[in-house]
Amino acid sequence: LKVTEMVPDPQIMWVAVGDANSDRAPLQISQFESDRRIDSELEKIWMEGAGGPFGEESYELVAYALARKTDLDCLKRGKKGYLFFTADEAPYAEVNVGLIKSYIGDTPQSNLSTVEVFKEVQERFHTYLIFPRANIDGHRGDSPTILAKWKRYIPASHILAVEDQAAVVEVMLGIMALREHKFDLDEFIANMKERQCSRERCSDVRKALELFARSGVPGQAEADLFG
Repeated sequence: LKVTEMVPDPQIMWVAVGDANSDRAPLQISQFESDRRIDSELEKIWMEGAGGPFGEESYELVAYALARKTDLDCLKRGKKGYLFFTADEAPYAEVNVGLIKSYIGDTPQSNLSTVEVFKEVQERFHTYLIFPRANIDGHRGDSPTILAKWKRYIPASHILAVEDQAAVVEVMLGIMALREHKFDLDEFIANMKERQCSRERCSDVRKALELFARSGVPGQAEADLFG
């Protein structure tokens, strides 16, 4: 981010998520950091490598935590943060009250709708899913079914699929570049080429960003879904 200057003075948080119904460490959240301390925060994350057996993991628990347990300086300046999910499974349809108590410490009276929790988090963060079509083992999975579930929670133009997981970071940069009006799509791809990104990487990122780039005024997609 600092090299490309897409966002001035970025503050970064890492989150690792698994299935809170079966994993030992399903919710790991770092502090926000703006310097090399973020590297040490990343080193504390344990990549358990298990996950949910039925096509769902606890992304809704992440949304709850970030909606209700983060203090964002940017909101005081009238700007939202950026939240990027990378996932190959879908959230559960409800945020389980017992899991909220166990992993976050809050005590709501009943389960919460994942739709409502994602509305809350999108009041604070521009929220996106970057979906690798092939997971780390090369398995393609049931992508259309999982993507259809995600569209219940975030706008379709905020769901971006990549063929190569290594393209995820460039897609994140591209989203911020377009939303912050640093570049249009063609200019961003030209910037990638200047940074010696391969032809294949540039093509993958362009395909991922095209729907978002065509969606028009930044923020309009959220208004269409939740207004």
